[in-house]
Amino acid sequence: MKHDEWGEDMKNKIVRVIQSHEELAHYDIHIELSKEGIVTLRGEVDLWQHVVDIGHIVAKVRGVKKCCK
Repeated sequence: MKHDEWGEDMKNKIVRVIQSHEELAHYDIHIELSKEGIVTLRGEVDLWQHVVDIGHIVAKVRGVKKCCK
């Protein structure tokens, strides 16, 4: 699978998993992916806990690296 295809598939997975949580689904989160599987999220949320929750949720998505080099 090419990186572009992988990237779009991964972004879709991340969006679906965030939207599956009712309290987080309304946020507009911008997703960037590196070739190494590192995810960068940008956006605004109402509570710091939502930042933490989204980070934990996305870190569990298969293919996302949990640490960077």
